[in-house]
Amino acid sequence: MVEELDKLAFQQKVIDGGGRTLVEFFATWCPHCQAEAPVVDEVAAELEGVVPVYRVDIDRSPEVADRFAPDGVPTFALFDGGQLVERKVGEQPKEELLRMAS
Repeated sequence: MVEELDKLAFQQKVIDGGGRTLVEFFATWCPHCQAEAPVVDEVAAELEGVVPVYRVDIDRSPEVADRFAPDGVPTFALFDGGQLVERKVGEQPKEELLRMAS
């Protein structure tokens, strides 16, 4: 299960955490996000202990979503040292998410 972050946890684990992290910005009402959920779970399992994978619900943390996922959901954002280094919008194949995190 991929941990869902709120605004405070996002700041602590992604921005202040220092390492590489992959974050999916999603919405519970989004059919593309629902379709992507099993893929994200697989990616998180493969990256366990290497690169943390988190989710941010755009409706629960709109200020974070407005800043890092302004173009819609799902949005996948790779952070390194608290800085956004890559972003992809829309459903992504597992291989692409693994490539982003490597």
